[in-house]
Amino acid sequence: RPDGVPVGRPPPPAGPDGPRQRLDAYVAALSRPDDMVRRTNVRLHGAASERDLTAYYRSRPGLGAYTVAEEVGRMDYTIVTEDGTEIIGAERIRHFFHARPPSQRDGAPGELLWRAGNQSVLADVLVGLMDGGGPVVPELGMSAVATEAFFRLDFGAGPRLSVLATLDVAVPSDSGRVALARLEVSVEYVPDGRLTAVLMGAAPHPELSEAALRSAAEALGMSDGGERSVAAGPAPPGLRDALLRPDALAA
Repeated sequence: RPDGVPVGRPPPPAGPDGPRQRLDAYVAALSRPDDMVRRTNVRLHGAASERDLTAYYRSRPGLGAYTVAEEVGRMDYTIVTEDGTEIIGAERIRHFFHARPPSQRDGAPGELLWRAGNQSVLADVLVGLMDGGGPVVPELGMSAVATEAFFRLDFGAGPRLSVLATLDVAVPSDSGRVALARLEVSVEYVPDGRLTAVLMGAAPHPELSEAALRSAAEALGMSDGGERSVAAGPAPPGLRDALLRPDALAA
């Protein structure tokens, strides 16, 4: 039997559209990512909607408390006060939140930053990454999961929320999931102002190996893959809601 193919399982299709060939083409594209990054950013520019995002956060008054209770202790946060003072550390940030000024309460733009300062703000990025030709290919069962995220809530300039995140793109394999790519993304959100989402870089995952690619191709050869297409446009509220749980940041 061919090396690496379990007994009783036929090898994945070897034609130009077989799983291994598609995975190889994907990894090769990541080695020269300029075109992929450019196309993705064109889609992100058209898909991100500040109006829809602001409407979502205005309709969810409890999200500020969620950010402070669930996210501040898990991710990296910096708060910049209206006078330019920087606050870091979960306990100091929580103390500031509970004593925050009126400009950060009762649905004011400053409060919307607290509501947006969590994983839900990345939903538009995830939709854009999954659109046709992007670095997340749903029909190959790919998902994007954050390994790092940094949030900066700046109340002295706008107010403005800036997010930097590292995403690993993975596919199913016999042993779980294989990380194929590492992406760097950014989001900037100014309530009632603008929303900018950018794919800053894409590269093959540093731990990707030949054995992992073979395992992923075998698993994909036995499955129907994932969704066949993802509609372009703003992220639906349901996707934002799905990201609001402690273990979730996946496309």
